[in-house]
Amino acid sequence: MTTSQRPSKTHLLWGLLLPVLGALAYFLLLAPKPAETPPAVTVSAVHPVVEDLTALLEVPGDLKPNQEIEVLSLVSGYVKEMRVDIGDRVKEGDVIATLEVIDPEKQIQTLKGTGGTRPPVGTLPQGTRITNITAPFDGTITKRNADPGTLVQMSAYSGTLSIPIASLAQDNQLRASFPVPETALGKFRIGEEIGVYIPILNRRMTGRIARFSNQVDSATRTMTAEVDIPNPDLSIISGLYAIGSFPLDRAKGAVTLPVQAIRTPDTPSVLVVSKDGVLEKRALTLGVETPTRIQIISGVSEGDTVVLGNSSELEPGMKVIPVFPQPPAASSPAVN
Repeated sequence: MTTSQRPSKTHLLWGLLLPVLGALAYFLLLAPKPAETPPAVTVSAVHPVVEDLTALLEVPGDLKPNQEIEVLSLVSGYVKEMRVDIGDRVKEGDVIATLEVIDPEKQIQTLKGTGGTRPPVGTLPQGTRITNITAPFDGTITKRNADPGTLVQMSAYSGTLSIPIASLAQDNQLRASFPVPETALGKFRIGEEIGVYIPILNRRMTGRIARFSNQVDSATRTMTAEVDIPNPDLSIISGLYAIGSFPLDRAKGAVTLPVQAIRTPDTPSVLVVSKDGVLEKRALTLGVETPTRIQIISGVSEGDTVVLGNSSELEPGMKVIPVFPQPPAASSPAVN
């Protein structure tokens, strides 16, 4: 073999490198790669809390005067003087109006003949007596229906329609009246404390159930429950809308979670973070529920770490890093 026919060193080198490069290209481009472990996901988490829990039934109602009457005259006569107007405060015994009584002797005989025991009183011009109409209790005048000169008919013994002189409401004590559904009857009793919220005043208070109507309304299937509300400063106006919070079910020393932690596509469950940081699904048995928290009868215990939030992207087996929400910082005291 001549020198020109012998392979050069360059040819020999490429002959050796080409198989190696081919194998390397195969492993880099075509060979299957091992599966990569996905990074851990950060999730909000909470621990179950042991606490007393009470489920409440919120019922809309209104505030009424403790008592409200129309002030009528026992005898017929003309209004000589009106001493009050709407909005006036009166005490028991205060004069509301003064009447000139028509034919007092005849009316006295009429009253006696029908069992009347309260003849008109006052001074005696011939054939006429003056009598006062007084307030039977402390309260506020809510209506004024008569003026000087108005003819007032005898109320109790007249066949004609009597005109009330005024309306009087006892508003230093109010009644909060709530129509309670019949399905909740038996859950609470007279004397039990409930919460009362007046939205327009943004005012919350507590009161005790004072009385029930003991009759279910056939149209609404509700029964009226009343709560007495003291109002000595008259800061609460009768007729306002109110919401009563009636206790239904109670659980003392219950293991509880926020309702946001419960997953309920089929059966109630939660996602629990294991000690290795892996999600596990736990089925739950639930108990008393409030708008914000729910009793866990079985499924988790106080020391568990539970995912907060029903995220559809989280599944059992995922690696996670739990992060616990910080409690709200206490506000700094005001500097005078």
